[in-house]
Amino acid sequence: MNKLTKEALQLLTLLQEQLTSESQQPFSVLRRTELALGHCQKAIGALRQCVNRYPFATSKEEISFFKIFKPRFMAEWLYYQELYQLYERSPLGDARLPPEQLGKALWRVQQFFEEHHDFYLYWRAGRSDRDECYFMRSKAPDSRWLPGIYYDPADSFSTGYDVVFAYMQAYERLEAYLVSKIECGQRGKLGPGSGSVPTLPWTGSKAALTEMLYGFECTGVVGHGKIPLKQMVKAFEAFFMIDLGNYSDTLSAFRDRKTGPALYIDEMKRALLDKLGEEK
Repeated sequence: MNKLTKEALQLLTLLQEQLTSESQQPFSVLRRTELALGHCQKAIGALRQCVNRYPFATSKEEISFFKIFKPRFMAEWLYYQELYQLYERSPLGDARLPPEQLGKALWRVQQFFEEHHDFYLYWRAGRSDRDECYFMRSKAPDSRWLPGIYYDPADSFSTGYDVVFAYMQAYERLEAYLVSKIECGQRGKLGPGSGSVPTLPWTGSKAALTEMLYGFECTGVVGHGKIPLKQMVKAFEAFFMIDLGNYSDTLSAFRDRKTGPALYIDEMKRALLDKLGEEK
């Protein structure tokens, strides 16, 4: 283990201990989050100094640092930054978040994953075939992979893609947090005669939900086929707290798919058959 890796691990362990300690303090959410951000900023600053002290000896070391270590520090900072902004903007005080705000935040997270879908698959699949392009500072990043990501080419502490990896880790955690808050808000409201219409978070892609809705329209399973697609879209958008946008354009995109027009329905069928096969 080289010196940079050893110091990075020590810094990460210390940061995690500090964040755990802060989460147990009897402060407001905003105050705990503010303190967590301070610890994250200090740790990232120390990590930057480590990189300046210990130049990478090999490309493998550089890739490992920008793919594995730095994103873990940045992900903590990004997660707490998102939480801080959520609670700071809450009209209900820093202990509560209204359902509308939770829904908008969840939609924004899902938009990020849609915009970076290919890169997300690269990360989730544990691929490494393009690591030299993504995690070495000598390689110029492709702007198509970095929508909405600030990247300074003159900054020797980033390759651009390490920030995307950090956002993915932070947003997966934020997504779980938002979903849990939404589910907590729905408890006790789902019984008969409650007068409330429940909502649930849609965590798949917009294209997948749109594909299902077109399937419902084609098979006439909603209102005996007499309910207009536009009405179905509005109902499902409200139920799943999502904006499907111009869904008619999505239908054209389905036709142009090279791997088949009904990807999600095919995926559902395979998953169901696999489950039925397991239960035999």
